[in-house]
Amino acid sequence: MSAAGIATDDDLETEGPPRWRVVTTLVAVVVALALVAGALWWWLVRPPYGPQAMAARATVEVVTAETELAALRRLGGAEAEKVFLAVEPGRQLIVGQVTWTVPDGASDDGQLAVLVIHKPTNAVAPTLFGAGARVGQGWDGRLDAVGHEYDWLSAVRGGQAETALTAPGDAILAPADAPGPVTFVAQFRPEITQLTADDVLVALVLIGPRGQLYWAERLLG
Repeated sequence: MSAAGIATDDDLETEGPPRWRVVTTLVAVVVALALVAGALWWWLVRPPYGPQAMAARATVEVVTAETELAALRRLGGAEAEKVFLAVEPGRQLIVGQVTWTVPDGASDDGQLAVLVIHKPTNAVAPTLFGAGARVGQGWDGRLDAVGHEYDWLSAVRGGQAETALTAPGDAILAPADAPGPVTFVAQFRPEITQLTADDVLVALVLIGPRGQLYWAERLLG
């Protein structure tokens, strides 16, 4: 074999880009992709607006079977009569209202939730009905994340339901662009017999279209 057919070390080093340059380029590409992915994720999960933009407020009052209907009418007019709750013997009732302003350009691609909690027992109201534009009631499993993200909403973590269901109680649910106000009545557990308005916590939660928790705002209590 002739000498011309034997590759030397110098020949091998010049057959392509230096190894350090390849490694550096690959690292730069990976970092760039990570930055792009991070920016995209932030864009997808970022809140479209904060709680301040909604200027939400809440008010509550303790009522009896005799004063419940009058309180509902005073806060929500005739529309609120439909959530009148025939109180069970010995059960404590709260009538209240949450008001907010829908920010310009708000989308219905998401969900608002109103939570009512009895602070002394750290329990979500087991029965909660609301009257307002496009509202309903029940429970959304996506709210479970709220109790883990906010210590003051630990009652939402579950395990406190009165029935065999795993939901901790009821919530008022509405599309993210539903206008306020919402007038509500909440009934608490039989063992709660000395209820005051100061015992009640009211929160407004915004959940994104992918189930991500945007924020929770403490409105009362």
